[in-house]
Parts: sequence; structure tokens; C-alpha cells
Amino acid sequence: DLLEQLFKLFDQDRDQKLIQESWIEFLKQRLHDEKQIDFAEQIESVAYCLCGDEAIGIEQFYQIFYAKGIVDKLFRLIDQENLGSVSAEQVMDFLASITNTRPRTGFDKGSLEWLEQLFRQTVGNEKEIRREDFKKIVISKN
Repeated sequence: DLLEQLFKLFDQDRDQKLIQESWIEFLKQRLHDEKQIDFAEQIESVAYCLCGDEAIGIEQFYQIFYAKGIVDKLFRLIDQENLGSVSAEQVMDFLASITNTRPRTGFDKGSLEWLEQLFRQTVGNEKEIRREDFKKIVISKN
């Protein structure tokens, strides 16, 4: 699913955990405006509440995104023009921008094709994704 793939993109060491302080700093370096920084700070607060100072595993990563308001804030970051919908390209561009730090990071061709297929299964031939559909994709177990 999308969250599992996103976790893998952040898990550069492939050790099934994210060092909380490093991951949050990593996010903050890529998020610049006030809304983005607010999102990173909310992620930081939720992560600390769930894990204390411990590393974040895949289950805690899911719990962070299930926390109230996280997915809505993520959607609003991508929907910069407040249209109430976003394109699959906008979602992919945003996710690539927050994960693409090292040469081996980011979406490869297979990941992009998988993500595009996931969006098409959810929204059909629509060009844009409504908030409700976006939430279904992000927190979907499949």
C-alpha cells in the first residue's frame, strides 16, 4: 500500500525503522512554507506521543498517518490552490519532493507505475482526486 511504500522510501538503511529525530529533520529540510512546517511539526508531535524517543517502525508509521488531521493536512499541502481536488501528478511530485534526498531515493519507474495504477483504480478516468478518495488511498490497507 501507499504508506508502506512511503515508509520504504524514507527507510534508507532498510532496517525497518526510522530514527525519529533524523526523519523529522529530514522532513523539515524539505518543507519550507508555514503550512508545510506546521505539517512537519504535527508529524513530530504525533510521532513523539506514539514512540517517545524510540525509532519509528512500520506500525507506528501507519499510526502516525491514522492520527486525526494528518491526512487532511497532507491533502491541503498538495492542494495548494484550495480546489478540493489534486491530480495524481501533484501527489507524486509532492511525495517525490519530500523523499528524494539521496541519489537512490525517490520513486523509480516501477513505483510510479504502481502508484498511478492505484490512483486509477480509486478514481477511474478522473484527472483529479477528491479529498475523500485521497484519504482512502493513503490509509488503505491494500
